[in-house]
Amino acid sequence: MMAERARYFKSSVEVDPMPAFERRIVHEFLSDAIDLKTESTGFGAKRRVVIKYVGALS
Repeated sequence: MMAERARYFKSSVEVDPMPAFERRIVHEFLSDAIDLKTESTGFGAKRRVVIKYVGALS
């Protein structure tokens, strides 16, 4: 749902903080999306995933 929000608004979306294994699942799930990029940001218990819209890279 957050990935679709990033696509719709063509912007970055921050997901709530989560443990490392859940962040990895998000990164893996969106790894094939050509119009989205993911990265983790923050420290410790406040580390979160940011889903960034990068557009269609053709």
